[in-house]
Amino acid sequence: DGPLRATAPPAAPHAAHPTTAPPHAHRPHPQRSRPRPDATHPPPPRNPLPPGTPTTPPEIYTMGNRNAWRLSIDSRTGYLHWGEIGPDAGRDSVGVGPMGYDEFNVARQAGNFGWPMFIGYNRAYHRYDYSTDRDVEPFDPARPVNPSPNNSGLRELPPALPALIAYPYGGSEEYPLLSSGGRAAVGGPIFRRADFRPDAARVFPAYYEGKWLVVDYVRNWIMAVTMDPGSSRVLRIEPFVPSAKYLNPIDMAFGPEGDLYVVEYGQGGVGKISKVEYNAGNRAPRVTIAADRMAGAAPLRVSLSSEGTVDHDRDVLRYEWVVTPEAGGPAQRFETADPTATLARPGAYRVALTATDPSGARGSAELRVVAGNEPPRVTLNVTRGNRSFYFPGSSLDYRVTATDREDGAIAPGQVKVTAEFVPSGLTPSQAREARALAPEASARNLQAIAIMAGSDCRACHGEETRMVGPAFREVGQKYRGQPSASEYLARRIIAGGGGVWGTTAMPPHPTLTPVEATTLAEYVLSVGAADLAPRMLPLQGTYTTPAPQEPRGDNPARVTQLGSHLLRATYTDRGANGVAPLTSSDVLLLRQPRLAPEDADVISPGTTFAPSRGDPGFVINRSGAYIGFTGIDLTGIDSVAVGVLTRFYTWSHFIGGTVEVRLDSPTGPLLGAPISVTPPAPPAPPQPPAAGQPPRAPTNPARPMVLGGNLEKPVSFPLVGAIGTRDVYVVFRNPEAGPAASLFLVTGIEFKRGARP
Repeated sequence: DGPLRATAPPAAPHAAHPTTAPPHAHRPHPQRSRPRPDATHPPPPRNPLPPGTPTTPPEIYTMGNRNAWRLSIDSRTGYLHWGEIGPDAGRDSVGVGPMGYDEFNVARQAGNFGWPMFIGYNRAYHRYDYSTDRDVEPFDPARPVNPSPNNSGLRELPPALPALIAYPYGGSEEYPLLSSGGRAAVGGPIFRRADFRPDAARVFPAYYEGKWLVVDYVRNWIMAVTMDPGSSRVLRIEPFVPSAKYLNPIDMAFGPEGDLYVVEYGQGGVGKISKVEYNAGNRAPRVTIAADRMAGAAPLRVSLSSEGTVDHDRDVLRYEWVVTPEAGGPAQRFETADPTATLARPGAYRVALTATDPSGARGSAELRVVAGNEPPRVTLNVTRGNRSFYFPGSSLDYRVTATDREDGAIAPGQVKVTAEFVPSGLTPSQAREARALAPEASARNLQAIAIMAGSDCRACHGEETRMVGPAFREVGQKYRGQPSASEYLARRIIAGGGGVWGTTAMPPHPTLTPVEATTLAEYVLSVGAADLAPRMLPLQGTYTTPAPQEPRGDNPARVTQLGSHLLRATYTDRGANGVAPLTSSDVLLLRQPRLAPEDADVISPGTTFAPSRGDPGFVINRSGAYIGFTGIDLTGIDSVAVGVLTRFYTWSHFIGGTVEVRLDSPTGPLLGAPISVTPPAPPAPPQPPAAGQPPRAPTNPARPMVLGGNLEKPVSFPLVGAIGTRDVYVVFRNPEAGPAASLFLVTGIEFKRGARP
């Protein structure tokens, strides 16, 4: 963390697009071409093609752009800046052309930026001779010629201008900081102090003067690019606020007070606008507070902790704790970082911590602790079977116990035990959230509620109340029981539409994946349904997980096996000593045994990933990088399969390495020997024709697209002698990998039984 920090979106997010334009210096290039009443354009000066050039429109300023994204003009130089999305080729193809590159470009003058004859730093593709069906000589960037019979414009084009920055799928030796993997270069603003009022509150420091802020939408970084005075050469690239984590950043703009607003497209309805402020002075401490017990019998001894409290200026902090009875009475005060308080009388207490730096800047936090009633203890034990995963058609034995210090003996009927299947699946954190639900409340909608929290659903629909659109109960009643109802609603959620519930159209939601849209559809269909309550279970028994269903409709994601089984045991005591009753729960989450790498509990540096719409996107960028899954029950598990790819689609820049599975830590005991996964050998270059033989059309030396059955198979590790609940780590190595190399794409980790390699 530095003086730049990312904060929550402002109350008025439209401030990212200020209505008052800042003053700008003279802009010599480019000049806007406004159409005349007859739809023709006046030719702006200094364009690459002189006015009157036959077969050319006069308003062209730059040409040879493949996919320009986010144009900006430097207010001091007038130069045009933009990001450029390149083609997909993962490696050079002999006799055809170079690999794909994304670019950041600066037009210091009008000109030709090369595409489709050149890419990157004027790397040339080969001309294709249609008369012989052969790739022949490469294009010449100094004198590009377009000989195509379909060309209706110029044959001889202006010289090609190279990119300012070019980087491929693989690591860039020139700029290893740009990482590797999927790429999507997005331009951004150039910081100039003169663009803001003299009294603007939070203008960035002079250090950023003239720097160009650029984004990669896929790699989720923002970089500050320092250029020479002529904007023709890069002097330095550095991360911008590297401690901030962005999700698909797609645009940036400075607000009138100097704040930088970042638009994150996100996935699954989690797009947002973030604000980055510059704080030139002292920064207040950020306080974190915790207690080892939130409730207990009186007298209650509570250990308080300030762990996690930070001061980014590295000041020595002064701590002040105040523990106040809510019913009134004297407060206890402490001045140590981690004191212990004794709460003698029954009742609720407010615990507050204030941390103060030497300049007087403060941060504070508080929590509530209740003394006088010991919480019940509820335990849901598995006596036979696996408590981490379910395997369709199998079963487990369980037993629930409950005790309470004040209540004494607990009748069996007072402990509620429930089980339900959640088709959309649950994460461990969502399962912990389910502890707060009433026993009769379903947990199947936790995922849908999380998705809706980041979308606009609640702005138009209520569960029971008609708003802009119909109430969810109305929609559920209309479609519940119809064949493929959830698939139909999922398509409508993504595509939008109108006419069914009136004249107001529902907007599309293209950022939702089919699985997320189906989760929302099933939630809507469940509102008001009487048959979706959790199933009640006895305190002890056998629970069977059903066999998977076949996919229904046209959505293959609807397979029962992809969901989770959730068992809950809950007891509410009778209260004690004037303190309200307390509820305790224990949950057992049984997930399907194939886990996504981004769902790991531990993810080391050297990895990059972003939520995808079905394609693998978890990239290993460093030797020794690892992911870890904690608290995995290995009962009945015979092997662990790891899905790793060195090729996908046209991505062919992965160098491979070895895969290890270890227990307890990244350096713990190995499960079997490391397995080497290396890319296939490159195709042989085309051979020249034999003497006296006519030229032959060469077979395309480029790699084919790698999809479906062409994907590399998972590697499997035996679990010999590994029993009990352990932490499982997958470690990826290649000691020869350079700082910009990519080793693997990781697709998943599967815990298997009855499938020993």
